[in-house]
Amino acid sequence: MAEHVWSLICSHFSVDATTHNVSLNEIIEDIQVKQVGPPLPPGTIIPARVNWKLATTWARSDRAVAEVEVEEKVEIYDPDGRRVAGPVINPFSLADTVRARTVGDLQVLPVTHAGTYKIQLAVRTLPHLEWMPAATVLLDVTFERSPP
Repeated sequence: MAEHVWSLICSHFSVDATTHNVSLNEIIEDIQVKQVGPPLPPGTIIPARVNWKLATTWARSDRAVAEVEVEEKVEIYDPDGRRVAGPVINPFSLADTVRARTVGDLQVLPVTHAGTYKIQLAVRTLPHLEWMPAATVLLDVTFERSPP
């Protein structure tokens, strides 16, 4: 089973073509959502426009054993534990390398209210169908109320 090494949200992600080193810029840990007008009814989803990357590195659990068909699953949960996005399934391979990176685009963050959101990652190596929890990335959301 592939092992989770690290995950984080950032605005820019690049890999050096020669060294394969990763550069991560503007790492995101919180967001302030602007809300115009009166408070929205409970449960209303606000589509907060973002332009982020979810960057993750995975490694072989046994360096000597190739893992050809691997999938990660990404889901986002609001502070009440309600899933507001996903699942998104990203296939990757650890056949030719001992580490692999996945980079997902996040254009809209579905926000219901202020609090800590959880981006949960799970992994499975095919042909196994069971997802194994891998990591949770936390994101704090606050609201900034603007006059109408």
